[in-house]
Amino acid sequence: MRTWLLITACVALVTACGPNAAPQAQPISLTPTPAQWQTPTPESATRPPTSTAAPPPALPAAPPTSAASGAPPVAPPLAAAQGLTATPAMPALTRPVAPAPTAAPPGSPVLTPTPDPPIACQFASSTVSLPARPQAISAAVSPTPSTVDWITFATGEPMPGVSLELRMPSISVVAGSMVAPIFIAHNASSQEVSVSNGVSVVRDSSDLARTPDPREFLSVPRTGPQGAYETRVPPGQTREVMSTAQLPFDASRVVRLRAAASLGVLPPNALFSSHVTSVQVDIPLEVIPATAVDELQLELKADAQQWCLRATDSRGAQPTGPLFVALTVRDAAGRTAMTSGLPSATGEAWAMRWTQLSSPSPLESGPATLTIWVGGPHYVTARAEATVAGPP
Repeated sequence: MRTWLLITACVALVTACGPNAAPQAQPISLTPTPAQWQTPTPESATRPPTSTAAPPPALPAAPPTSAASGAPPVAPPLAAAQGLTATPAMPALTRPVAPAPTAAPPGSPVLTPTPDPPIACQFASSTVSLPARPQAISAAVSPTPSTVDWITFATGEPMPGVSLELRMPSISVVAGSMVAPIFIAHNASSQEVSVSNGVSVVRDSSDLARTPDPREFLSVPRTGPQGAYETRVPPGQTREVMSTAQLPFDASRVVRLRAAASLGVLPPNALFSSHVTSVQVDIPLEVIPATAVDELQLELKADAQQWCLRATDSRGAQPTGPLFVALTVRDAAGRTAMTSGLPSATGEAWAMRWTQLSSPSPLESGPATLTIWVGGPHYVTARAEATVAGPP
């Protein structure tokens, strides 16, 4: 029996004339007045953000995770990749076996695990050594220097003593890029509170039956026990967290961004929140056509031991701002695993050994197809694919 482990981590411009023309975006103020958070109605309530493709099949329940442990939860696998035909169900996940501990020096009671050796990646221009398990970025204490000048698009006090802001650098966005606003929660109450947040692009009914663009960033739905993805805000403190959504590649579309959050009170020694309050707000965006400057270049190298990826801008330089990565691996038996949120130690290069993704390796049964998406607020989402032969 196989055990799969997921590691928790260009533009078509359409114009038309006449009464049947596609709706055109109207000029939008670049410094809008902040909107007030609204309580969603059953018809407009935002579900957890998902990909714009057809929804994936139901997921198996994740193993219980203590929300107070501080360890990042791991999303279980999906039975089939987005946009692919149905595939056989994958075996249930188990957590990896921890590396064998290394004996501590005499006189020290602490045992330290043996770290994985770095991964050597040979790219066209250089060889880069990347850590095997880079650390993911956690929720930041607000405000951070990079976001202090961002525009506030929504503000309010959803709960007594708890304020919530939504900030973005601009209301103008590039078609095909990813929008990545931040939610800033300030807790002036006497109790710890939790915040669960997400954003999605609201599409009109005529756009729901469209064929998804293969470049659309793969969105892996979050699953797990209640509270697994909450951000905890102690009394008197402030936290900011980011959410992402893929924007349409068609600049002629009228686009609204829906931001939603759920806030709850965390009683002392409680694992889960109570008295949850949900709010949301819709923000019109001004989508501008992408140019060659907005394109990413991906260099994907994969062999029987590992894969390496580097992203550069149109000039071959390191891209600006955050980049997000998602991937799928489809083995010779037709089974597909997917994951997202892979951290990068350098900001523009990623690497993983196949044994980190699953045990045994997905290449054991033969060739596997690796597909990777890279996106961010400043660039059109790019996609790279490679077929990797199994061991000889």
